[in-house]
Amino acid sequence: MGALRHLGWSLVCVLAATPAVAQQNASISGTVTDSTGGVLPGVTVEASSPVLIGKARIGVSEGNGRYQLLDLQPGTYRITFTLPGFSVVQRDGITLTAGFAASVNVELATGTLTETITVSGSSPMVDVRNVAQTQVLTRDVLDATPTARVIGSLMTLVPGVTITTAGGPNVDAGGTAGYTYAAAQIHGSSQYDQTIGTYGIPMTLIDNIGKSRINLPDGTVQEYDMRYSSLPAELAYGGFTVNAIPKVGGNSYSGSIFLTGTGSALQASNLDDELRAQGLTAEAKVKDMVDFNPVFGGPIARDKIWFFGGFRYQYTDSYIGGMWYDKNPSDWIYEADLDRPANADQLSYDFNVNTTWQASPKDRINVLLMRNVTHWYHSSVTGTVAPEAGQQWYAPGHVELVKWTSTRSNRLLLDVTGSRYFHDFVRDPTDTSTRSQVVDQGSGITFGGLATSAYTGQLVYTTRASLTYSTSTHNLKVGWDWAAQIKPDDYMTFSMPGTREQCGTTGAPRTDCMAEDASYRTINGVPNQVTFYTTPWPDPQTMNPAGVYVQDQISLNKWTINAGLRFDYLNSSYPDFDVAPRRYVPVAEHFEGADVLSWKDLSPRIAVSYDPFGTGKTALKAAASRYVMQERLTQSTALVVPTRASVSQISRAWNDIDRDYIVDGDPLNPAINGELGPSPNANFGKQITNFRLDPDWASGFGTRPYNWEFMGAVQTELASNISLQAGYYRRVFGNFIVTDNLLTSPSDYDPFCITVPTDSRLPGGGGGQMCGLYDLNPSKVGLVDTIQTSSSNYGKQQEHYNGIDVTVNGRLPNSGLIQGGFSMGRTMTDYCDVVGKLDNPSQMSQPTNAAGGPAPAILDTGCHKEGDWLPQVKLIASYPLPWDFRVSGTYQTLVLDPITNGTSNLGFIANYVATNAVVAPSLGRPLSGAANVTINLLEAGEMYDKRTHQMDLRFARTFEMGRTRLQANIDLYNVFNANFVATRNGNYGTNGATWLRPGAILPARLLKFGGQFTF
Repeated sequence: MGALRHLGWSLVCVLAATPAVAQQNASISGTVTDSTGGVLPGVTVEASSPVLIGKARIGVSEGNGRYQLLDLQPGTYRITFTLPGFSVVQRDGITLTAGFAASVNVELATGTLTETITVSGSSPMVDVRNVAQTQVLTRDVLDATPTARVIGSLMTLVPGVTITTAGGPNVDAGGTAGYTYAAAQIHGSSQYDQTIGTYGIPMTLIDNIGKSRINLPDGTVQEYDMRYSSLPAELAYGGFTVNAIPKVGGNSYSGSIFLTGTGSALQASNLDDELRAQGLTAEAKVKDMVDFNPVFGGPIARDKIWFFGGFRYQYTDSYIGGMWYDKNPSDWIYEADLDRPANADQLSYDFNVNTTWQASPKDRINVLLMRNVTHWYHSSVTGTVAPEAGQQWYAPGHVELVKWTSTRSNRLLLDVTGSRYFHDFVRDPTDTSTRSQVVDQGSGITFGGLATSAYTGQLVYTTRASLTYSTSTHNLKVGWDWAAQIKPDDYMTFSMPGTREQCGTTGAPRTDCMAEDASYRTINGVPNQVTFYTTPWPDPQTMNPAGVYVQDQISLNKWTINAGLRFDYLNSSYPDFDVAPRRYVPVAEHFEGADVLSWKDLSPRIAVSYDPFGTGKTALKAAASRYVMQERLTQSTALVVPTRASVSQISRAWNDIDRDYIVDGDPLNPAINGELGPSPNANFGKQITNFRLDPDWASGFGTRPYNWEFMGAVQTELASNISLQAGYYRRVFGNFIVTDNLLTSPSDYDPFCITVPTDSRLPGGGGGQMCGLYDLNPSKVGLVDTIQTSSSNYGKQQEHYNGIDVTVNGRLPNSGLIQGGFSMGRTMTDYCDVVGKLDNPSQMSQPTNAAGGPAPAILDTGCHKEGDWLPQVKLIASYPLPWDFRVSGTYQTLVLDPITNGTSNLGFIANYVATNAVVAPSLGRPLSGAANVTINLLEAGEMYDKRTHQMDLRFARTFEMGRTRLQANIDLYNVFNANFVATRNGNYGTNGATWLRPGAILPARLLKFGGQFTF
């Protein structure tokens, strides 16, 4: 492992590493003609802006009159055109955002060299060359808009986006949710294909790919470049991509201090009788909130070395609506202590500094250093998870990044990138936890403590390099990227309530370990299942994703063709490692390392843009793009690491006959014994691996999960500085992952029916028969030999998305703005051809690109699922008022998925707990090895929650004081005091008593005071 770390650092140093510029830089191109329309070669074109440390970028028009200026930082530019014998022409106010290709055509008139003509005109709003779909949030938008200034609250403003989170609800009002690990899905994309980073380098989690624990202090960000469709070949994955572009400083010192805060006295109440009738008796309320963010930058050496850095301190403490501490967390029944409402409190502080060095007229080097520490003191507490069963998260991390950009000539641009990203992530029990976890199926409440916790840090080395060759008709780019994503052997999962210091190291003695190595399940307080764990589980792993690509942008009069081809390679492995004796594996173990995955893929990208009128104000666009799916360290590789592949956990029926709540029986005896039912896997606790990967699939070409995205759109400039786009999007997934127990088949499962409970809330009032359910024959219980492979070996599996977007982007006079639009779409999944050939025919399917291993233990007869269209609208607007006042706001309306946290949008589920008394009359015997079975009573799209409406407003007044400025803000979140439900209980239990009970609602109207002092 040490050698691998040194190798990663050596590659970084050799490559003078840093991030890919195409993710960040813009360009300007066009044609220069004379008054007769003839093209003019040899025209000197100079783009100047305060954001350029080299002051200007210079090019020359070619024989066909075309010119192109690359590697332009986001900002506002003046373009000057000079040719002897012609008047000098200037275009001012050309605004460039990340990745935007501005088209600027000019006409030169004959005249003297001293004559300068300034041509007025609006900044281009339509990119007639690039097809990638983006939304850019510039610094002006960020400073004007009422948001929490964190990634999750910004992503949700993009039309079509749905958000999933870890550690908090999927709605927010002014930062009440704090910093959550948010993942965006758009146009049917997978949340695991999201990437978040800076300078084009991903800084996402390798154990939960898509989400990030690194925060840039918001005031040091120039803009957020958000891309989500028709992505170029330099990007491997087709999910939502966020690139935070740091400020670089300037030739004069400048900075700002942002401060905002609020408290419980500034929040209204939005709990009404309807919510009380549904079982919600307390709402989410803010206790304290503060956000302090000073930033500063300027020259170290004028025109040579600039810097910009900052610090951010955030503290948020909010009550969790509908949840309280347990009166007695040591007993076996959850009883709410109504004098102690649950709360979620977190503290984070972030530092960063970005240094830019113009080493020579052609060479620029950026060095970015970041430090981040976040504490979640009561994370993962919701309306169905009690505070004692929550987690304490401690997540320190740091990034070192270097970027070298070399403009070798007007045509040749070299970019080399590299970074080192280290992150610890400790998930311990809360300070009120006293035992291991208990899940009550009757109420749907999880209480007592954690089942398992984890110490899952990571070390990631990333390098990227690209070479761009540009002419008047071609913009050819070749490049490669490589990463070493490492999880060392001292990062592991361990049982509760023992702490990591007691139980969480491979060589630690377990004499002081208080872990139970078990978690429990009850139904209305009566035990029915126990799960045993062979923790601690060290599972060291390394993944090495790499890619090589070539892409060309070809300009042919009114046509632009963007064509690319990408080769992706993924290798994963685990090293040699040792494990000390454990409770259920009482001998020391040594494991030899092995290679696991070796995937290879070719992914073509083709996109066409057509400017029908040749004015640069309208573009017709179409694209077809293939992407591989992003792999994470909790998927295939983790499942074959021997500590997990050798049956690391087992759930067994527990009949607590004497009601002493002590499990009597031997977990290592697979037969019925004591109070334990038969083991579903006879190899628990043995040094036997019964999970493996299909070698043809794990080392294949084109076997990796992937998706194709198709797009067609028209974009036009409606008026000066206002553009409109309408588009159609389709996504098709392939190479689905399935697991199959080779020792059982669908014929080993016996069919049964149940009588659906009578309930007016269920379709048709319930009461009918539900058939097509299956239970494993008792003779096959405990026989397990599982393989992970492609679903195509069993039949045809499908997942498609179809949708449309209509969006607007406008720059209004006096820095006004409008962004947003309308989006609707739906996803269809179908595994009917597979489910009848793969173990339990009624087992719920695994989600797209799911981790291997058993699917969730929920029976679901619907193998074809299709949701409703669910339109949504998102808007951002800001408008200046007299006397330096300004009003800004955001508006969102959509249909949330309050049970599955936005991951399916297929509507409500009703997980009914069918006991043996319900099942046995039809099955003709008791369930094999279980006291009950969970069955979803609803089909996809049958029931949805109410449509949400949320508006947030900011009223600001700017005070100019010479070179300094103070912007005083009054923010009003949830203006209409809406109270839509953010989370609901999807557990029907045995009687539906707590089904659909709200767990959290949108926080009530909240007033915040703040301001920003700029100097």
